[in-house]
Amino acid sequence: MNGTIVTKKGLHLITKLMAAKKTFIFTRAAVGTGKLLPNYDPSMMLDLIEYKMDGDITSCIAYAEEASATFQVSSVGIETGFFISEAGLYAEDPDEGEILYAYADMSSDPQYIYAQNDIVSKFLEITLTVIVGPVEKLMANMNPTSIITKRVFDEKISQLETPDFDDSGEVEGITSFTDFLEKFVKGSSIYQQLANFKAGLKFVLHAGQLVNNGYCETPGKFPMDAAFGKTLQDQITGLYSEIVERHIKDIVITKT
Repeated sequence: MNGTIVTKKGLHLITKLMAAKKTFIFTRAAVGTGKLLPNYDPSMMLDLIEYKMDGDITSCIAYAEEASATFQVSSVGIETGFFISEAGLYAEDPDEGEILYAYADMSSDPQYIYAQNDIVSKFLEITLTVIVGPVEKLMANMNPTSIITKRVFDEKISQLETPDFDDSGEVEGITSFTDFLEKFVKGSSIYQQLANFKAGLKFVLHAGQLVNNGYCETPGKFPMDAAFGKTLQDQITGLYSEIVERHIKDIVITKT
């Protein structure tokens, strides 16, 4: 691959989105069989030279002022095999609609895609890294039915075996047990659920919260221990009986 070039329209889009503080959206990726003419500036491209098919965007990662978009192309649905010699990444322009944002010349290392009924099938994953500038937010229209690679599958399984989540016990929006329940029933990723659960535990009664001596510097902070509560109730009952008994002794009965 000779490199990915952001088109003139793509560079103009960066400026436009920065000024308007709008979301940067990659709409789709595509491949073709065309070849650039000698000395032609690829930044002037408006579309692929010879469009062949769309690819399925599987991921889009932003870092600094760059983004890497990965998409897949396979033999599924292909009647006649062909060589991929060009690729394009498209983006949404708020004024013009979809534009060719970046063009990749693959003529120096073309990739052959076999027909679906051939004995040999082909699955190709292409990653295009492009400049996006300091945009506010970046999105991509990804295909949820795309094929998962073994590398990605192994990574996801590894994350389930050794989950990495925020165990600080602080989650925005969870300030009571009721908040925790509301977030719990709505559903979220396994990692967010673990973080929510850790935050919710602070509002669940457990042994460490009980006060056995009945003394607490902050009234209302902890619930009372059942054993101490029973002792206190017995003392109150005894005190009440003593008061009643003394009161009866003080009553003077007058006969007429």
